[in-house]
Amino acid sequence: MNFVKMHGAGNDFIILEAPSWTDAAECQKNAVLMCDRHFGIGADGLILTGRDEELDIFMRIFNPDGSEPEMCGNGIRCAARYAYENGLTSKTFMSVRTKAGPRYPEIILQGEKVQAVKVDMGEPILERSLIR
Repeated sequence: MNFVKMHGAGNDFIILEAPSWTDAAECQKNAVLMCDRHFGIGADGLILTGRDEELDIFMRIFNPDGSEPEMCGNGIRCAARYAYENGLTSKTFMSVRTKAGPRYPEIILQGEKVQAVKVDMGEPILERSLIR
């Protein structure tokens, strides 16, 4: 199994490629084992990415307990960098399919090297009853 481990602002992720958004769901059952810090690779989440049918790429993330959140800011920055550096897209401003809807990270280059990735996460939802 080929994987990359990346971190963003203190969160670490296992990144795998999947053929499609739907195929990525097959890895959800493996998140608990892979993210285990004692018996697995160890990570704050398992991210699946690949080329998307409608947008540039997709990103699905699974927590160490196997649950699937809608979005992760540090995770999408890692997925965007991975996609750019591994040829899933050559765009420095890309569109990413997530469960929270499309997001648009931007790769910041210094010369030809990735310096940073920024993304507008939108307005935060702070009302408890609206948080899913």
